[in-house]
Amino acid sequence: MPTEYPRAGVPLLFLLTTFACTTDSRDTADTAPADTGDTAADTGDTADTGDTADTSALDCEGADCLYASGREYTDVDVSVVDTVHYTDILGDERAVPLAVYRSSSAPRPLPVVLLSHGGAGGKTDPMNSMEHWAPVFAAAGYVVVAVAHAGREEDNYADVCTSLGVDPEIPCGIKIGWDRPHDVAAALDWVDSVAAEQPGALDLDHVFLVGHSAGAGGALMIAGATRNYRCALPIGFVDDDQDCQEADLVSLADPRVHAVVAMSPQGPDNDGFMESSFSTVDRPVLIGTGLADGDESVGEPANRRLVYPLLPAGDKYELYVDDRGATHTLFEGDVAACEGFDGADRCAEMERWIQTTALAFLDAQAGRAVAQTWLTTDSIVVASAGDAEWQHK
Repeated sequence: MPTEYPRAGVPLLFLLTTFACTTDSRDTADTAPADTGDTAADTGDTADTGDTADTSALDCEGADCLYASGREYTDVDVSVVDTVHYTDILGDERAVPLAVYRSSSAPRPLPVVLLSHGGAGGKTDPMNSMEHWAPVFAAAGYVVVAVAHAGREEDNYADVCTSLGVDPEIPCGIKIGWDRPHDVAAALDWVDSVAAEQPGALDLDHVFLVGHSAGAGGALMIAGATRNYRCALPIGFVDDDQDCQEADLVSLADPRVHAVVAMSPQGPDNDGFMESSFSTVDRPVLIGTGLADGDESVGEPANRRLVYPLLPAGDKYELYVDDRGATHTLFEGDVAACEGFDGADRCAEMERWIQTTALAFLDAQAGRAVAQTWLTTDSIVVASAGDAEWQHK
């Protein structure tokens, strides 16, 4: 169960002024985190040029090989922000509710993690957006901004499709594809405004985005992946006569995000992505998926595994959980479906594999040498007794 927080409704100006006025020592004096045993952490290049991990730094057994940040701030609280709006493609005002998690005692400036949930139907309550993930990052010293992506009525979706030039005779499948990156951009604008109001509170050099399913597709677009909205068919719909042109690929990349975690992403020929869509991703990416991550009748989860090979080399990682309990919702942090296949303890264990690996990835991008070293080892493979596969390039 996720940690429950009171719905504070406190203005963020108050939230940030209550931060402890401390100096961030993450890069130079943060000695508390547990390492996998290697005392000579690699502070240089975090990317491995090979296809498999380097096992030479391993000095651990079983669950002790899981990444541990060594930071656990227990004074995390949350506030809902309902003042973020922007004008969408139809000229309508679109609301982007946010839930902001933060610790008062974590050192400033705080790196930022935005969370983008899955689901074609959308959500209006940000407290239900990646709520199993938010406490993980907030307790590790990040300020977490969970985004709620509202759905649209069917006729409103049809108007958006028309505005994007979708053939009215073709089913339009952009429900999960169009609004996600635009909503994230609005959330980033809000982060920028807070940073301007409160100098030194937020670390805008380390802004990350974690998305699940629909949110993963949006995250990859923010990282540079392109999408053909004219070919974004609804899931499970096949049109052999559809003519998808690379000239119709759209970029919504945003340089303000420095690395992304894409859990259960859409692969090529799915939801508007093409094989060439992923070659333009130009920043660090962690892909997460598993054996039961989706509906086999529509080509999942195999389609999700096609993303990583199409990404250009350089700080790219993939975690694959080879277990029947590695269901789609497990990668959002919900163990209920997993428990239909595995016991509660096993599902909670796999959830830890996924979340601690994601934390290691973000910590590495934030400059923590111990995390950079952990990513280059097979520690997660050892911790999972071989049930998790790990590769990087």
